[in-house]
Amino acid sequence: MSRLEGFIDPETRCYVEAVTAAARPGRHRPDATVTETADDRSGAQRCHDGIKLGLQAGIASGALGTHRGHPVTVIVRTTLAELNQAAHAATNPDIAMPSPARTGGHSALPMRDVIRMGADAIHYLAVFEDHTQRPIYLGRQTRIASTDQRILCYARDGGCTRPGCQAPGYHCEVHHSPNWAAGGATDADCLFFAYAPDHKLITDGHYQTEATDTARLAWTDATTPPDINHAHHPEELLRGDTDPPHEE
Repeated sequence: MSRLEGFIDPETRCYVEAVTAAARPGRHRPDATVTETADDRSGAQRCHDGIKLGLQAGIASGALGTHRGHPVTVIVRTTLAELNQAAHAATNPDIAMPSPARTGGHSALPMRDVIRMGADAIHYLAVFEDHTQRPIYLGRQTRIASTDQRILCYARDGGCTRPGCQAPGYHCEVHHSPNWAAGGATDADCLFFAYAPDHKLITDGHYQTEATDTARLAWTDATTPPDINHAHHPEELLRGDTDPPHEE
């Protein structure tokens, strides 16, 4: 759960009043069922579900346009193994539910919610077995990363690749390594997430970057050894992974 606190203007309050009124007893329940029997939600819980309903409808409408090249939507990062484990855990109490997935905003999303939300979603899978069907290697044809390429960055990077930066993928630009100006290609294995202020540091020459042998981006300011960012991969820290920039 996340705690929210603050003020909204009169227009926003009008919208909140409308969508919260729609979540009347028996309607728009969290499990998507409609019942005429007693609804055990409190008024505050129905208010919460009404706001969620409005946000879902807004995203589903497509009227929010695009964000950094792809439709405004929820991006979730997980693995096929975790999805399979969650699917079995939903029907077998002896199987533990896997760790939460991570969104493009870097918040934790329980796997039960991932599966439920996915039932109504349009899926992009970061699995590209046939490159002739998914153009993720564009060479010098274009400088701007495609939707497919950005989704690969979500899957691999999670967020900004500068060591220590916690900026999530939603707020990142796509960086070429080697740099586009130096002849870099718009290919999936040459594109990495970088938060706009950090991206400018590369452009201004304060940092240099290079892809590692393990397909991550190492940064250096010429005074420190190249390093990668573990902020979006806490499991690496738990395992003690150091991911050397280049294997000997």
